[in-house]
Amino acid sequence: VDLAHMRVPYPLEALGVIGPDDDGRFILADCRRLGIRTRGLRIARRARTAFSHIVSVRGTGRRTIFHHAGGSAWLGVRDFDFARTQARLFLLGFIGLLERLDRPDARYGTATARVLATASNAGLVTAADVVSDLPRLRALVPPALPHLDWFFVNELEAEALTGISVRTRSGAPH
Repeated sequence: VDLAHMRVPYPLEALGVIGPDDDGRFILADCRRLGIRTRGLRIARRARTAFSHIVSVRGTGRRTIFHHAGGSAWLGVRDFDFARTQARLFLLGFIGLLERLDRPDARYGTATARVLATASNAGLVTAADVVSDLPRLRALVPPALPHLDWFFVNELEAEALTGISVRTRSGAPH
């Protein structure tokens, strides 16, 4: 949606699983209004569209995310068909929130890594973001890294992945 508002000169496509609810209908309508292709959006009849509530603490800037996976829990490897895409960039959001893609894969380590490898092999620039599920990051992220051109993390996620502190005891950056 942000890229559509920036009027990028390349086609945009949405891919995911939504519910047959008001939120799902809003997503479809918004994508169509903005010229984002929606053939990659699948409606899961028994699921609600995923949503998150983010609660931030003003004094510290720390936040907590309450997430309902909804239809996103049904997104799997078979939902991705990079042979049909006209996209140049594949952005996967979020490692750690996509139940079927976070599962182990015998060849790639995780299903997410399989999808990213397939996208990369199809010639797409690949990018991903993660959810701050710090205990799980070390298992989920390393298999994906060889197949990513861009990887987005915050300071807490970087610390969890590398074991290197990026802040002093007072909380200030090093």
